[in-house]
Amino acid sequence: MEDYIAELREWNDNSPVSAFVSGPSTLKALEKIAQGVPIEETGVTGTTNGASMKIAPIGLISDYRDLPSLVKNVAEICLPTHNTKIAIAGASAVAAAISYTVRGGRSIEEIWSVAFDAIEAAKEYGYDFPAASLTFRMNQARKILRQETDEHVILQRLYEEIGTGMETIETIPSSFVIVELAKGDPLKAAQLSASLGWDTDTIGAISAAICGGMNPNLPKEMIQQIEEVNQLDFDQLAEDVLPFVK
Repeated sequence: MEDYIAELREWNDNSPVSAFVSGPSTLKALEKIAQGVPIEETGVTGTTNGASMKIAPIGLISDYRDLPSLVKNVAEICLPTHNTKIAIAGASAVAAAISYTVRGGRSIEEIWSVAFDAIEAAKEYGYDFPAASLTFRMNQARKILRQETDEHVILQRLYEEIGTGMETIETIPSSFVIVELAKGDPLKAAQLSASLGWDTDTIGAISAAICGGMNPNLPKEMIQQIEEVNQLDFDQLAEDVLPFVK
């Protein structure tokens, strides 16, 4: 944990993009850490979606068929910045869905089921900061999918009724609707998210990550552009991560 916090502080202090992407929960927690507040207390008000946005690696290395271990891993990552029940529940749902898809899962219905199971398994973790029921809000989002057939109407209702802002309670239901609406296509998920409004990059990151496990093939020129803009080497990243995927 100390290494993780050190890396997070170093990135936040020195990355040229941190000022644009560091969320309020992370910034508040880092400020408390710098003041010497114990990490068990620095994330007790962190309810925003940063935990869910960064949790994909936990989904890669954790097995959704062992939810207690997966959720424990999620909670440990959330501890310093997003140590609340709602944030851990949301991040657990995302990690479990990604774990399912990268291990060959293709059923949209099963993605929802795995997410609900993860939310239930995460109940014992985090501070009980006031928040609505994530399970209820997820079911409300699914109702919109069942009631509407027009893609634009679904997006509009998500924006107006579920919310697409920075709070976990809004981001996670909307992200899972995008996964189903995109039929597991990561590029389509990114495009739908961009059209949704408000916190589009986070919703896109989450939904496209889940879909990416189902359909990992993007156009070669797009991959090259992502690598160049973000100074990444996906081949090297794959070599680093794949030994941990079971």
